[in-house]
Amino acid sequence: MIRRRKKRANEAQPLSASTGLSVATPTRVFISYRRTDTDATAAHLHHSLGQQIGPDKVFRDADTIEPGQDFEKVIEEALRSTSVCIVLIGPSWLDARNPRGKRRLEAPKDYVRTEIESALRAGVEVIPILVDGATMPSRTKLPKSIAKLWVRNAYTLPWSAAIDKLAARINQIERQREAREAAERAERARLDLTEGEAVTPGSWRSQSAIVSFNVVVRAMEMSLARQGNKVWLSAADFAKSYKTFTKRSLEQGFFVPEILHIIDFVGVKAKKSSHRYVARSYPLRGFAEVPAQLALGRPVLVPVQVQDSWLKAPIMKTGFVDFRPGDKFRGAVLGAILGWDPAQQVVKLLSPWSTWGNRGMGILTKRAADAYLQLNGMHSIEAVLMPPSPFASQSKDI
Repeated sequence: MIRRRKKRANEAQPLSASTGLSVATPTRVFISYRRTDTDATAAHLHHSLGQQIGPDKVFRDADTIEPGQDFEKVIEEALRSTSVCIVLIGPSWLDARNPRGKRRLEAPKDYVRTEIESALRAGVEVIPILVDGATMPSRTKLPKSIAKLWVRNAYTLPWSAAIDKLAARINQIERQREAREAAERAERARLDLTEGEAVTPGSWRSQSAIVSFNVVVRAMEMSLARQGNKVWLSAADFAKSYKTFTKRSLEQGFFVPEILHIIDFVGVKAKKSSHRYVARSYPLRGFAEVPAQLALGRPVLVPVQVQDSWLKAPIMKTGFVDFRPGDKFRGAVLGAILGWDPAQQVVKLLSPWSTWGNRGMGILTKRAADAYLQLNGMHSIEAVLMPPSPFASQSKDI
């Protein structure tokens, strides 16, 4: 019976039909264009780039959006997961007018301008493409919200050579993105002092504190990503704030209320930025409230009672946990619930260990969740940019 349950849970690991957060976003190229200006070029570009880098990586509304789908919602989701936004600029792109004679780029809901605004705001690589003899608009003629488009290096189509060059640039951007993500994973692995190995009882407290901080930071990043903000936060800053606030060494372990105070009021610093982000926390009264919070894009922090078998094969490799009576208790850490599949009765859990399960992700049966997760200590979180306050200067000193 346990063998059959394990197979079903492993097959359900993506939780595609369940309530939960997506932790892997597809990479794609987004083509922004005005149909009255460059419709035929957009269609040709979609086909040509698809042959170079794969058709599933190229987004063009007329080819990608299915009948009946919410146009605005699909566009928004596509831009969230985009690596490259191509802006097709034809001869009438800058001065196209609506029936009232107003320039379309200035219209409140002009989709071309809002697509570019979203891409620039998300830090997406934006590449202007000049077609049919168009020239790059000057900064002064662009709306202020997309004026940065002027400094982007533009490509001119004649076709074949430019497509090869453009595809090479897109692949370079993809490799750079993969390198950044690999560096982030490596940094998290360095913070994970267990490195996937069983830890000694004497070192458990300090190690559980550090890796638990890592879980909180990742959960905050996921919350921001669900809101369309790709932000990397500093786990080292979080650990420093915790030690300063508590006046204790990490050898003495951690307390969840103190962690909640840090993310609620002190915040966590973004990498390569002076911005700090806080996470509004919401106490949950029981597991029945978890699905609604996940549907809102809020990870659920939960204390986890780690059993000895979790840090040994085969659970260390698979990340699949079922209830095991008599299993030895190892210690407590903080995890994050990212998904719940009511059909399979399994919970998707972000663990503190980067080499545990699927890059730190594991699956718990509901029976294991009831036994090992402290459901009365759950808090969902929603990360936001820290607002200015009279205490901001004090927070920065911590």
